[in-house]
Amino acid sequence: MSKEDSQKNIDFSKITDGLNRFNDECQSVIDEISDLIEKREIIRRNPAPVSDIEQRLMTTIDHEINKYKREYTFTDYTRGPELSAFVDNGLFTKKIMFEGVSLNVPNVGAFLYFNYDQVKERVSDIAREIVLPDAGLPGKERINLIQEIDEQIIELEVKKDKLYADAREAGFNVTERFE
Repeated sequence: MSKEDSQKNIDFSKITDGLNRFNDECQSVIDEISDLIEKREIIRRNPAPVSDIEQRLMTTIDHEINKYKREYTFTDYTRGPELSAFVDNGLFTKKIMFEGVSLNVPNVGAFLYFNYDQVKERVSDIAREIVLPDAGLPGKERINLIQEIDEQIIELEVKKDKLYADAREAGFNVTERFE
């Protein structure tokens, strides 16, 4: 049998069908990855629910108060390091240096510490006034859903890599086109 006769017996339609199935499967995986990435970004970009915003504000306030309480041990301002902290910063102000100039600025921690109940009430009032259309999932649910999506993306990436490796093993050069 000559080379010309053997080429006549090759059924290129089977090769074409196999390549089309491979392409369709790869494209399906790529599309699914793309959809999951888009879903993840939508979840990330959605505004937090008001309850989460209020909680974040209160956490920030508590952090500032704790920082203030660490700076000032409310025991005796006349002895030891408490005296130097008191003199350097004052009870309600902080001294900062800017361009060689010493400035006294209000100490936010002091304000929050001495007005905690009023600040907490005002934060709650503001939170009730906030109108957020299409607020996203609460923080923990958001984090969990994003982790689930990331795991699905990883599984699909592994599947895509295996498809490409199988194709390379069969002698095909596989590349992705991004348009």
